[in-house]
Amino acid sequence: MTRQEFAVIASALKTYYPREERLLATDKTVASWFAIFRDVPYKDCAVALKRWVSEKQFSPSLAELLALSREVEAETVDPWDEKEAWQRTAYAANRFGADRQADAMTYMDYASRKAVLEIGYAAICQNPMSFRENFRELYTQFANQRKYDSIRERKKRQELAE
Repeated sequence: MTRQEFAVIASALKTYYPREERLLATDKTVASWFAIFRDVPYKDCAVALKRWVSEKQFSPSLAELLALSREVEAETVDPWDEKEAWQRTAYAANRFGADRQADAMTYMDYASRKAVLEIGYAAICQNPMSFRENFRELYTQFANQRKYDSIRERKKRQELAE
């Protein structure tokens, strides 16, 4: 998520919960929240916020909104196969280059972003084909871990609801 996109989220939070004056009241607080949410896709955070507002009376904490954003991401994004993930990653690296990593990350799903960060975005930009196989292995690992975490989280919520 970019700073501009996070500003939209922050503005929405203040609009939905106007009675909570301390909510994102200082620049330091906004910067702290943005540091946590920068790797969360904007659309997932926006959906999570809308879901929260429709179900809850009080504003979410940073951890609550982050957890709900991750849940939305896991629900809405079907994991790509390794080939599609690599194609999107190579496209983003080619289109944005080494200087615009944040923009390139918006083209990737969670597992792709994790794999790229593990390998190094600049290295992929310099010589993408030399990292293709390494990317596929890491992507599979992170995608499977994400599926496992999502299933475990759903089970935990069901147990708490019972």
